[in-house]
Amino acid sequence: MGKQINFWMGGFQTVAQTALDCGCSILRCTPSFRCGAAMDIVIPQCYGYYFYLPETGAQKGLEPPADEAAFHFGTGAYRNTFIEAGFSARDDARKQLCRSRLYTGTGAFDGAGVWFPRPQCLTEVYNRLVRVVKKLAPRTELTDFRTSMKDGDYLQTVEWRHKEYITPAFLDLKLSQGYRLVL
Repeated sequence: MGKQINFWMGGFQTVAQTALDCGCSILRCTPSFRCGAAMDIVIPQCYGYYFYLPETGAQKGLEPPADEAAFHFGTGAYRNTFIEAGFSARDDARKQLCRSRLYTGTGAFDGAGVWFPRPQCLTEVYNRLVRVVKKLAPRTELTDFRTSMKDGDYLQTVEWRHKEYITPAFLDLKLSQGYRLVL
């Protein structure tokens, strides 16, 4: 189990800049692996990123990852050193908005099977990024209609109320232009 917040947001550059301000390096996997401490790594064609906190790597004697194979994305030595993040994709052809998230793991086992919890400094950076997301994409109650799979109203259309973190621009696309929110 880890910490996670899901959101629909177009202003990812603000979150990335906050991560840089907190001392993180940004890792991008596609179209080619890059790691650095500048906003030029963040490009519209790539939706998935990782914020690597060198301070947590230094606690383990790790240097910033030099390539994708060294990083292992969520396994091995680097597991407690990063926060997963990304853009919310907008698909105008299908009228869909794809969800994104901030995520950090609870901890990791080392090679000897000893559990190491997530460093406090990584939790603090994660919490700061969550505050930025909540400011840009306030929690909003939405109402959708779904086909029920429950016994009492099987295959009937039912109202579904839910709360989501969504930017005003994406909310406008959903409400006025009929865009769907997808996972």
